[in-house]
Amino acid sequence: MTTSRDRWGFNNCDYMFTAIENPFPLNQECYVGGKWWLWVERILRGQQAEQELIRSITQSMPREDAELYADDYYEAEDISNYMFAAFTVAITAQIEHFYYRCMKLCECAGKETVDTGSVFRHEYIKRYFKDNINLNIEVIIHSDEVLGVRGLQNIYKHNNGIFLSKKNKLIKPALVTEWNLVDKSEIVFSDINFEDVLIAAGMHCNAFLQEIWRTLLTNPTTK
Repeated sequence: MTTSRDRWGFNNCDYMFTAIENPFPLNQECYVGGKWWLWVERILRGQQAEQELIRSITQSMPREDAELYADDYYEAEDISNYMFAAFTVAITAQIEHFYYRCMKLCECAGKETVDTGSVFRHEYIKRYFKDNINLNIEVIIHSDEVLGVRGLQNIYKHNNGIFLSKKNKLIKPALVTEWNLVDKSEIVFSDINFEDVLIAAGMHCNAFLQEIWRTLLTNPTTK
C-alpha cells in the first residue's frame, strides 16, 4: 500500500512536525494572559460578581431576611464547580487531538495507518505508539497529570462527578491526595490547581512530540 511517505517523502512529515502545536502553556509566563487563564478567570470572576451582588443586596437586611439568599450565594459556587468540571473535558479533548496529530505524523513516516474510529480511546493511543515506535506514553514527563485529567473528565461525564476509589484506574494516589478526592464523594473541581495541571500538560506534550520526532528520524521505516 502506498503511504504518505511514498508519495511525498519525508519532507511532508517534516512539515507535519512543525505544524503540530502544543495546546498548553509550558510555564507560568505562558499561562498568564493566555486562553486557558482567561477561561479560568471568567469562571472565577463570574462567581465573584454574583456573590458580591448578593452581599450588596443583603447587607442592610435583617439577618433572617438575608438568610433567604444563602442558597443563591452557594449556588454560584456550585455553578463554578460544574464549569471547572467541564473544563477537564476541554483539556482532555485537546490532549486527545494532540495525540491524534502525533499518530498522523507516525503514519506519514510509514507507520501503521491510524484507525480514526478508535483514535480517542486511551488504550488504542497507548498501543499505537508502543507498537509502532516502541514508545510508552506513561514514561513521558507529567503523564500522571495527563492521565489524571482524563480520569476526572470520565468521572464527571459517567459518574456524576462522584469519585469511587474502586473504579479509579487513571488517577494516581499522589494526585488523589493532592486533588482532595474522597471516596464516594462529589469532586470539588474548583479546588484543583488548574494552572499546575495545564503547565504539566504542556511539558508532557512538548517532551512527547520531541521524543516521537527523534525516534522517527532514527527509525523512519515501516515496522
